[in-house]
Amino acid sequence: MTQPDENGGLVVTAVFAGLAFLMFLEISALQLTDGVFEYPLDDVYIHLAMAEGIGNGGYGINPDEYSSAASSALYPLLLLPVFPADLQRYLPLFWNLTGLVLSATLWAKLLVEGGYTSARLRPIGYGLAFAGPIALLMSSTAFLGMEHTLHAAASLAILLGLVRHLRGQTPWLLLFAGILLSPVLRYEGLALSVLACGVLFITGHRIKLLIGLLLALAPLALFSGFLTSIGLDALPNSIQAKQLIAAQADLNFFQDAIAKFRNNISTGGGMILLGFVVAIWAVLALSETIRNGPLKLLALVLITAGAGHLFLGQIGWFNRYEHYILVVLVAGFILLIGSVSETLKMPVLAAITSFSLLVPAIWYLPEVVRDFPVSARAIHHQQGQMSAFAKQHLNAPIAVNDIGRLAWNNENHVLDLWGLASAEALALRLVENEAGWADPLVNRHSAQVAMIYDKWFDQAVGPDWVRLGEFRLKERRGFLGSDVVAFYATAPEHVPAAMKALESWVPGLDPLTYFEYTRKIE
Repeated sequence: MTQPDENGGLVVTAVFAGLAFLMFLEISALQLTDGVFEYPLDDVYIHLAMAEGIGNGGYGINPDEYSSAASSALYPLLLLPVFPADLQRYLPLFWNLTGLVLSATLWAKLLVEGGYTSARLRPIGYGLAFAGPIALLMSSTAFLGMEHTLHAAASLAILLGLVRHLRGQTPWLLLFAGILLSPVLRYEGLALSVLACGVLFITGHRIKLLIGLLLALAPLALFSGFLTSIGLDALPNSIQAKQLIAAQADLNFFQDAIAKFRNNISTGGGMILLGFVVAIWAVLALSETIRNGPLKLLALVLITAGAGHLFLGQIGWFNRYEHYILVVLVAGFILLIGSVSETLKMPVLAAITSFSLLVPAIWYLPEVVRDFPVSARAIHHQQGQMSAFAKQHLNAPIAVNDIGRLAWNNENHVLDLWGLASAEALALRLVENEAGWADPLVNRHSAQVAMIYDKWFDQAVGPDWVRLGEFRLKERRGFLGSDVVAFYATAPEHVPAAMKALESWVPGLDPLTYFEYTRKIE
């Protein structure tokens, strides 16, 4: 039997810790940006631009072009521009604060289910409640402003719902909410939702199974139908990019899965996930209580979901891709350990639970503290100032490789050479990649200036492009693709307007950036 958290102490502790560490990251970033709020990832603005397009009756970052630039079916809808642009910009922060509070609350409630409010385990429970949101990246993922925090909360809702269901309770609203929201927030969430439906099947809840499958599958099917109805492929371009990479390497599904597994476990984050999958399997194998009790199915779900992510998912890039499964595996493992705590001596139990959070904390937090605020500064100085150049000085169609900040709140066409908002550019970049492949695209979309990372696009530059110079950062760039952006006029006739825009833009650059002209000012 679980002990009730009568005063909500664990919940308050977890929420406080999560919000406090997020505040620390935000204050650190504000100190670096001279008080200007900024996200550490340009992708936030892709979703904001998509939301802007949807609000204007289209679907994409440009009003004259449909595109599936967002990796989430639901997140752009949550960012619809119901407020002016200056306020809409804070909607990702609002939703991530919401996701952080929900994740921390569900984390605490899972500790309650694990028995960590009993007199014997209460000190451990409070320690886990405080450290969990920080060590398991709830705060730092919320700092990014993306959909991953909400996805983690939906995943924890599935986990808590399954625990309560397997213990004879009826948490249908909680469980079904998680099953519905997890896939529409992130496609990889479909795995955990389907596994939860599998538990409903095994436990004999056939009607609930059908409801769960409908909630998990129907929204994505409808979304794919919508995409095809407007002439797009059934899956967003970010997912197609991964398929194109596998096809380019001539890998079938199983070969691609093996390659991803090898690549994932070559990273620290992947090894941590693998370690928890093995640890949960060990608990299942060694504990007769778990093996013969209702939580056996929970352990099998955790093992399958963790292994599935290692074979099919991604690791890295602000640690956001593995955040949901890391939280689920660690929460599930600690819950299972708490359920067999009577068989463990207190020093052993304290060591196991502490180690469960210490390992991810040691691996992840130094990078979080060192690089996340710095990345917000780099986005502010690079993408923010490039956005000002495009919108306030050039005021003409452009071509770029990072579209978010430059596409959001921009009335002119923005050509995405990376391919998230252009299936044609994606195919040209990944499949053909012939010299000058971007030239026909910029001509078709009348892009007058291209601003790109040369090291990413050495084959893209057209034969008639005129190099104008390089925009450089003087400070650490964090997770930016490069600290040097090359500026090109895409045809000789565009040089005068581009140079005029540069002449008015360059004098106002921040002290930590500068523009190095290649072409002399006439």
